[in-house]
Amino acid sequence: MILAITNSLDSANFYNPKYRNIFSKTQPNNAYFMAFRRYHDQEDTIMTIYNAHNQNFKAMIEALKEEYGK
Repeated sequence: MILAITNSLDSANFYNPKYRNIFSKTQPNNAYFMAFRRYHDQEDTIMTIYNAHNQNFKAMIEALKEEYGK
């Protein structure tokens, strides 16, 4: 399955073209995918908080400072 994923990367649109050959030398393993998931896991949480503050970034930051300290 990992080979199928890495072989299909040639059709992906990357912002940085250097990523096009990211797995040409080594194949990703489970640790790579777990790290990727952990890194991106809280994106939905951040967007939920942002939307709860009417997409006002300054208000969101101020609320987070108040909740978690400076």
